Amino acid sequence: MKNAKKVLQNFDDTGAVVALKNISKTILRDETYASLKKAILTGKIAQGEKLTIRKLSALSDFSPTPIREALLKLEQDGVVTRASSGQFFVRRFSEKEVGQIFQLRILLETYGATEAIGYVTENDIIYLEENIKESEIALGQGLISAVSLLNTEFHNFLTGIPKNEILQDLLQRISDKIWINRSTALWASGKAKTAIIQHRKIVESIKNRNIEELEQILKEHILTAQQIVMEEAAKNEEP
Repeated sequence: MKNAKKVLQNFDDTGAVVALKNISKTILRDETYASLKKAILTGKIAQGEKLTIRKLSALSDFSPTPIREALLKLEQDGVVTRASSGQFFVRRFSEKEVGQIFQLRILLETYGATEAIGYVTENDIIYLEENIKESEIALGQGLISAVSLLNTEFHNFLTGIPKNEILQDLLQRISDKIWINRSTALWASGKAKTAIIQHRKIVESIKNRNIEELEQILKEHILTAQQIVMEEAAKNEEP
């Protein structure tokens, strides 16, 4: 942003200055939104956590205005909620909602993964195996948020192999809810290593074109995460 201010100082035309200021504000707002959303979806900021503009401003290089704009946009996304007091919180999902989200995951991702067997290429396998290796490295360094991001990329890539636009549209509609709960499972349980091992088994079953084994492993993989998140949701609903 400092460079943007220097550029603005070199313009005498008022219209040009205003235009550049508006562009810089838009870029800053979008950058703030993307950074906060990533932190929430990867579990770095936990479900139910209070989001004060002062705290977020102190922890980042962003000023209060773009932070508030980002929080309002995240509220529209359903990632953040606002209390009657006006205070923002990361959305916390109920047991019922968690159950619905994971049942949809089982249906959609199992379908996408088994369909992928008929389309998968050697390059696809290489990508998935590289993702697993990077996840292992990130886990070894204690970078759980990175593991969470790689975890999501693994599932997105896998279900994207068949290039089924209808499936991708359905998954996109609930992607934030899937992501935030998947990340909760990794952070809350320390089960990141188990998830990576299961990913390796998923890839092996795809390489072997074993549909029955793939369905079983993927369902077990998703249900393991569901159980962990359900336990966390139950704790949150306790009086």
